[in-house]
Order: sequence, then C-alpha cells, then structure tokens
Amino acid sequence: MSPVRKRGAPKGGPRVPRAVTEGRGRQVIYAVVEGESTERDYLKYLEEEYAGEPRAFEIHVIWERKGLKPREVVARALEKISELDDLKREQVWAFFDRDQHTRVQESYADALAQGVNVAFSHPSFDLWLLLHFVAGPPGAQGGSSSNVHQLLRGSHLAYRDFDKRGKHVTGIRRQALKGRAEHAAQLARVLVGNCPSLGCSPTKGHAADCGVLARDPSTEVWKLLAELGIVSR
Repeated sequence: MSPVRKRGAPKGGPRVPRAVTEGRGRQVIYAVVEGESTERDYLKYLEEEYAGEPRAFEIHVIWERKGLKPREVVARALEKISELDDLKREQVWAFFDRDQHTRVQESYADALAQGVNVAFSHPSFDLWLLLHFVAGPPGAQGGSSSNVHQLLRGSHLAYRDFDKRGKHVTGIRRQALKGRAEHAAQLARVLVGNCPSLGCSPTKGHAADCGVLARDPSTEVWKLLAELGIVSR
C-alpha cells in the first residue's frame, strides 16, 4: 500500500488518509471499508500485485479499529468525496456488507445518489474470497457468513483456519488468490443472474427495483477490479 499521511486522531480512532500522489495521470481510489483487516489486506494486495511500476493506480484505505457500520462507511465516503478536486482520476468506494446490519438499503442508496461507488457484499466480503476457489457460486446464505466461512476453509489449504485464527489476507492466503480474479468476477456476475428478482442479469446487472437485501448471495467487489482493468467488464 502506498504511504499516506494520516489526519491527527486519538489512538484507536479512524484512519483517514490524505492523498500523496506524484503521478498526475495515476488513478486514485479512496476505499472506505467496514472491517479492520480482511478488506484492508485485500486492497493492499490489489495495489501491490496489479498497479505495476510506475503505478497505474493507488488505493488509500479509510478504516477504523473495531470496524464501521454501513451508515458510518457511507458517511466517511461522502465526507471524502466532498474533498476531491479531480473527479476524472479520483474515486471514492464504500465497502460494506449485509451481515445483520440495519439501514443497509438506505446507506446504499445515499452513496450512489452522491457519486460514491459501492462494493456491497451479501452476506459479507468473505464471499468474494470464496468465489476465487469454487467451481460454482453458492446458494442463498440468509444474511449469515458462517456457511461462507465453512466453504472457504474447505476450498483451499491456505484458508483452512480462516475466521478461527483471524481473517487477515496475508502470506499464503494472499498467494492463493493469484491468477483467480477473473474466475471470481465471472462467478460474481453469475450470482447477478441467479438473483431472485427476475429483472436481474449478468450483462445488465441488478434491476432498478431489486433491493440490495434481496441479493442473496452477491458481491460487487469485482466492479472495482473491472474499473482498474484487472478483470474484464
């Protein structure tokens, strides 16, 4: 992850980076994340694995110890987008999950309405990791990640103790992801087609009347990778 300066904050408070960008043409992503480890590790992996040298993009992660709720993620994202001065190369992304949170639909709508990109996952971001290793997408999860974690632990040796000994994506867990992003993105698009709403399709995306709480399971993390040119659109 590229070095960033952080605003002054009490120990244990929010980590809010400010851009330190040397390349004028470099794409800059500000990612506000719900969790404190998995998403941060994964986004660091994306930058280090795919940005190249000189870097085509940089990712700055905004996070907080003990995590953020969806409404808090969106609030931080809206604050950040108000500070941008070059919307052609700077983007703000909000990463949050269904889990058992409240105000998810409202948070999702508010973010999109004000120009924030959303990487929403149902039931959790961990579904995106699972899609790297399975032949086909899983069925409905009912808002719980327990089955996703069980499937992930059985899908690859690198993840055999995931959620039992932490949820970091480092070391062999990171190595296991390499070369599998396109496959995961393809399965994420298949999930759109499997959505209970009959108007959703892999090519057109979710229908306008398809509420995010009904998208079980689903993940939009692949959209960031498509934006960065890592996977096909």
